[in-house]
Amino acid sequence: MDNITKTNILTYITIILFESEYHIRFNSTIVKNHFINYIWKSYKEHNKFVNTKNIREKVLYKEKYACCSQGYEFDDNSFEEGLSYTELLNWCLFIDACEYSFRHGLPYIIFADKNDSKIHWLLRIGNSDNFNNSSKFNIWGVKQTTSVKNFENLVQEGDILWFIVSKNNGQAVAFAEYVNHNERTKTDEELGWKVENNSSNWTIEINYKHLKNVENKNYSTHIIGQNVNVRQYNNKCTINLPQIYETEKYI
Repeated sequence: MDNITKTNILTYITIILFESEYHIRFNSTIVKNHFINYIWKSYKEHNKFVNTKNIREKVLYKEKYACCSQGYEFDDNSFEEGLSYTELLNWCLFIDACEYSFRHGLPYIIFADKNDSKIHWLLRIGNSDNFNNSSKFNIWGVKQTTSVKNFENLVQEGDILWFIVSKNNGQAVAFAEYVNHNERTKTDEELGWKVENNSSNWTIEINYKHLKNVENKNYSTHIIGQNVNVRQYNNKCTINLPQIYETEKYI
């Protein structure tokens, strides 16, 4: 990445972490923005270290990272001379990202296992009629709300979508793997959605794959609240959906 900015710094550090088989995720937009600000500050501090003539500032910066060198023997000269600018930058940002994660509570930010980094999402589908009708297209619809904006900001390809009906204590009747989302491309008629179920307000299409029906398993989440049509799985759910997913996906 030739030109690093605050807009693309998250992409940059994500690539650095991925090269070491680490995966970065966020459980809220606030945490995501806080991390971006933190890593951007680290980037600016590194550039200040490179450009400063103040010997004391250089020594303090070296001491901060040299203790985490993992086999590199940095002395006063080799800390800079042993690595290129980009290699040294990447190393320092990697250390800062990992330090941030441990300080604020691993594993909420950085994961060593790709499967552990998946976020499980609960999507309400009413009585499931509309959902069943459009499942042949691997499409579900939601309206633009605060919870959906949070979903759009945090969701990543490969996350797990759980489809929850309103009856039977919020029963999970199916799950699938998230692909992407976009504005509506098909009409209610094409998707088989009944307008009386408010489908005309569903302005976003969520595309998924590997749909699996588990309606006969009676997985009741006991999640209540009709107004939140997309939410993250958390401990308010009375069943362990990630654990169920790991079992069901192989059956």
